[in-house]
Amino acid sequence: MTGRGIGASLLTLAKERRPNGLRLWTFASNPGAQRFYERHGFVEADRTDGQENEERSPAILYRWQA
Repeated sequence: MTGRGIGASLLTLAKERRPNGLRLWTFASNPGAQRFYERHGFVEADRTDGQENEERSPAILYRWQA
């Protein structure tokens, strides 16, 4: 289920509850998530090769600052 605004609504709520900023991870293999977070003001802060996560998949750290 995409395109219904649920994710955007949840992200808005998270921003309201964390006005000093948020950070989150997404997999580098998920360009849809990357576009979504960037569209909502998140910027890439770091990348990993995946050796530290359970899935062993490259990941991107995103940050949002109010």
